Amino acid sequence: MAYPGSPDTCLRCVHALTFIPYLKGDNNMIWNTVRTTAILLASICLVSAAKAADAGDLKNGFFRLCTSDNGHITSLQVDPNGKGNYSRSFLTSMGFDYSATQSTSISASRNSIEVSGLTTKGGKSATVSIFLKGPDLLISATTPKGEEAAPLGADIYWNNSGYDISSKSTPFSRFFTDIQFYMDARQLKRWRDNNGWYDHPIIGKNWIELEGTGNWDMRLSSDNPTLTWHIEENKNTLIFNSSPQVSSDMSKTLFKFTAQKRADRIPADWPKFVLPNKKAGEEATTLFYERAFSYQPVWGNAAWAEWMAIGEVWHAGPRLKALKDYLSKYPMSDEGYVNTWGDHAGWPFPDNSKYDTRHFDTNARFILACFRYAAWTGDTDFLRNQAQRLRKAMNYQLTTLHGEDGLIIAAGKDSTGRHKALGNNYWDVLPFGHLDAYANIVWYASCEAMAQIEDTLASSGGIKTPGKIHSPEFYRSLAEKVRKTYNDTFWDDRAGRYIGCIDIDGIKHDYGFTFINLEAIAYGLTSEDKAKRIYHWLETEPTSTGKADTYSTFVFAPRANTIHDPMWEDNTGKKEDCPEDPWWHFGWHGTPYGIQCEDGGGIFYLSYFDLMARLRFMGIDNAQKRWQEIMDRWRLPDHICGGAPLVTGETPQQFSPGMTGTDIPFPESGLVPCWLVYGVLGASADTRGLSIHPNLPTGIPWIEIDNMKFHGIQFNIRATRKDVTIKCTQPGHKFNITKKLDANGSVTFESLR
Repeated sequence: MAYPGSPDTCLRCVHALTFIPYLKGDNNMIWNTVRTTAILLASICLVSAAKAADAGDLKNGFFRLCTSDNGHITSLQVDPNGKGNYSRSFLTSMGFDYSATQSTSISASRNSIEVSGLTTKGGKSATVSIFLKGPDLLISATTPKGEEAAPLGADIYWNNSGYDISSKSTPFSRFFTDIQFYMDARQLKRWRDNNGWYDHPIIGKNWIELEGTGNWDMRLSSDNPTLTWHIEENKNTLIFNSSPQVSSDMSKTLFKFTAQKRADRIPADWPKFVLPNKKAGEEATTLFYERAFSYQPVWGNAAWAEWMAIGEVWHAGPRLKALKDYLSKYPMSDEGYVNTWGDHAGWPFPDNSKYDTRHFDTNARFILACFRYAAWTGDTDFLRNQAQRLRKAMNYQLTTLHGEDGLIIAAGKDSTGRHKALGNNYWDVLPFGHLDAYANIVWYASCEAMAQIEDTLASSGGIKTPGKIHSPEFYRSLAEKVRKTYNDTFWDDRAGRYIGCIDIDGIKHDYGFTFINLEAIAYGLTSEDKAKRIYHWLETEPTSTGKADTYSTFVFAPRANTIHDPMWEDNTGKKEDCPEDPWWHFGWHGTPYGIQCEDGGGIFYLSYFDLMARLRFMGIDNAQKRWQEIMDRWRLPDHICGGAPLVTGETPQQFSPGMTGTDIPFPESGLVPCWLVYGVLGASADTRGLSIHPNLPTGIPWIEIDNMKFHGIQFNIRATRKDVTIKCTQPGHKFNITKKLDANGSVTFESLR
């Protein structure tokens, strides 16, 4: 995808390039990726092709290292047993970006080396200390107060090509932290975008684990440590930052690396899927970590709000606080419009001063995210504090967007739905607008969400706010009206599917959009008959390739659409001999079918809605078969991530356009394994409490999910075909409850307190 004035830049990747994600939790840390990139660009010079002169060696049985006269470690070997049986060196340089001068001096003892008189980028004096203490290697830099600390860089050996992450290609297979950040080395493989900078950090509060590919692991301990990467074909630079210790006149940054025997040290309180087939449960858990924890807890703007909530509200950990802070402060206009892009009302491109780039599904997604957060946490104070904003957002949909008439209508002057107009939703180079079938799916869902929000506010004593207040009954009645109007408006009985858009001129636009149809089913907008017709189209009818390859092309996700949206040029119009007319954002001129993820390509997140849709109307065994196909694809060496080519040949979209969306910048891929929570376990939270409706496939007699969380209580849950057991070992709330399923196959826990 491209935007005007920069034809090589991808609009989808605006999310990765310009959004400043943050984590502001117990570690009171704000991570600014723009600032980080500047620091990293300054730090690249820490690695020199020519090594400085050796300053000395240190060894103590756990470590053996060599240093240079600028305080860099030039060789580092490890024995986790402390016996001196060292591994080969896994790095060629490790140090701070300071320079040696004529005044630099080196002092050494048996277990330490100190290099003083170094010069910082700002021309200030710096001292680097290296100290061995048992299995700990301590590296510190001391500078005058006010001098920004340089990051610590480590050049490790790395083979960027291929799919191997064994010790032949990298010393580390994955990285994770104490506050639910996770990065698999596969995701870094074949990375060649952004000049090699992979600057989406993983963040810790106290530590980052570097899991080894040999017989040892390494744990970095520091204050609020972060890790990013700069990747070359035969070198990977790990860049560590942390919060300095500041005294009256000095600033000290300290990193402690601890050698450990190789073991799995994923924190015990992370969510985990457990299945009768142990390996299947472990694989599903790993997929969740890889896709859900490799991004910030707040990894997008309003278009992603509900997806963030779906992925994060059900499990324990620090991410919920970040979600609450995000929702509490998310910008909204005085009239009730929920901004598309943080402080900016519209999508970043094209020029906001010339075009109205607002998306009009943002209000619905904000309401849905707030509802999901409150339902799972029981945080009625949050709802009461947000009541005025939620009602204002809903009233904007009802009036300005005409939702009270049945469907919302895009209110932007440039969101007309015509060819060469602007986008209106996540699918940003397609000019959805005016009557947008995609935006109206979440509009429908927001009606029931708002009904439950009003139920909760009423049961907590009620709250008056300025503006019109509607009853829960009003919203439920409206939801039925929306459902009927949606089907009357967007269903194409001849094609057996929902169309995409009706533009301001009344012209219908349909390119066989799978995402509209699957999400419409998953959100409950359709009937069983329509759902089965949709799946008949998806599974048996040919795409623009002439083959019935909607699912078989990428396997991990269906194609985004089945009918090619043709290429075009400004002066000559359509470039291809095909019956369809082009329908694109004016800054995108199309590609051959299947080359771009919004025209015949595939984005992984959609499989979550596919699985939930199949469960609703095609049955659990049908959905389970599809899940197994996805997991079979995941088991291939690339784990559906990394740069081009994927193991099956695709070029993924990362910082440049591509045919698939799998990891960066598609954190919504973390939704897919959540189908085990909402589908197989059948968990849902609403005003009644926590409801469980197990949907167990043939041959799977039970499912267990560990470290779920509901209304502040952390627990493990197991569902069988007969009952549900919740076990809590949280201090002050220890219990073990088993309830039999009712005649409908469900059980509801009104409270766990």
